Amino acid sequence: MRDALGNKTVSQATASVDVLVLRDGERLRMVIARILQRSAAILTKYPGYKITIEGHAVMVYWYDPAKGRQEQASVLVPLSKARAEAVKKALVDLGVSEARMSTQDLGASRPIVRFSDLDSRWKNRRVEFILMRQ
Repeated sequence: MRDALGNKTVSQATASVDVLVLRDGERLRMVIARILQRSAAILTKYPGYKITIEGHAVMVYWYDPAKGRQEQASVLVPLSKARAEAVKKALVDLGVSEARMSTQDLGASRPIVRFSDLDSRWKNRRVEFILMRQ
């Protein structure tokens, strides 16, 4: 890099890249390869804590209470359970002690944005880590 007077600076450093965006023809593909690795690294820094992995999901039938209850019981709770269990397995594979971890399947019971907010409701599709001192 050169400044206005022509002085040149060279710097070398390592930068962590958590998200990689690749052009694939007319579309962009976003690869998030290191999230679980970074999560495992952070979780191993807190060995005195139990970890609850909460699975959450998006309700499609939020506007119909009867359909919403049925969706929660038959679709969203099993989905969020599978989501949390998959993350737990990946963390175990990365070296986090299985004995420290449990999962909780919450389905759509704790949204962080309204399900009617079509632009933001994707935020309800998530996994959260709760750490509690042992």
